Amino acid sequence: MSKTFCAEAVAHVGLSGRPDHEIWSYAFENDSSVVTTNARDFIKLLGVEVHPGLIVLRESGLSREEQWERLLPLVKHLKASNDENLLLSKLVEFTAPGH
Repeated sequence: MSKTFCAEAVAHVGLSGRPDHEIWSYAFENDSSVVTTNARDFIKLLGVEVHPGLIVLRESGLSREEQWERLLPLVKHLKASNDENLLLSKLVEFTAPGH
């Protein structure tokens, strides 16, 4: 059986323009991992033992399509895994295509 993943943009949950800590709190409350290009600020928020996961795209200026190209291998890996907590308390950083 294939796993289903849900993605929500901050704009769609009423968090556009809100401080990073509010977005991070929303992720905690909703057991959602955060995907961001704002590495510096969100990595500072990792000061907790358990969190729902942080995925950082460290390349600047990526189009939405390029962002998706970077994320797709991770999404495929997550869907293939039997570990529902695979991202739990993990930081995943993409620094270049395939890295």
